[in-house]
Amino acid sequence: MCFGDFYNFWILISGCWILDFGFWDFDFLDLYQFSTGKLLTLKISHSDESTDEILCKHTYNDAQIEWFKAGSALNLISAQ
Repeated sequence: MCFGDFYNFWILISGCWILDFGFWDFDFLDLYQFSTGKLLTLKISHSDESTDEILCKHTYNDAQIEWFKAGSALNLISAQ
């Protein structure tokens, strides 16, 4: 995973627990649409209850995405 926009990195570290000793919660909002070349939306919930949504890139190919959806490559193989 990497950020779709480098400046989203600053959104992430602005709520960094190292700086404010808070906690984060991460949630991929569109993981059900996980596919090759598609950006994923990551929702970040900060300790002050504010939220941010950022786009993330991934390098998974079609086979890896199927493995992910199955839970592992072995799960996919045993289901076939």
